[in-house]
Amino acid sequence: MKSKFFTVNNGDWIRGLFIAVIMAALASLYEVIESGAKLSEIDWNVILLAAIGGLVSYIIKNGLTNSDGEILKKERNPSRPTNP
Repeated sequence: MKSKFFTVNNGDWIRGLFIAVIMAALASLYEVIESGAKLSEIDWNVILLAAIGGLVSYIIKNGLTNSDGEILKKERNPSRPTNP
């Protein structure tokens, strides 16, 4: 179930953590490709900041999106029919 406007449910947190893991993997891959460094020479602060940034941005985006996927729009009243 999608969360309502200005709310974040457990599914959003789980998907946000998944996004954070992907961001961390991409940041570490970028570090290795850019500098040619070994895994032990990677700057872990950059990877941690990328993961936190991905998590925070995903949670903020979901908090500002209603259950229909519209950003910064109120929930529709279910008792009112929508125009075709």
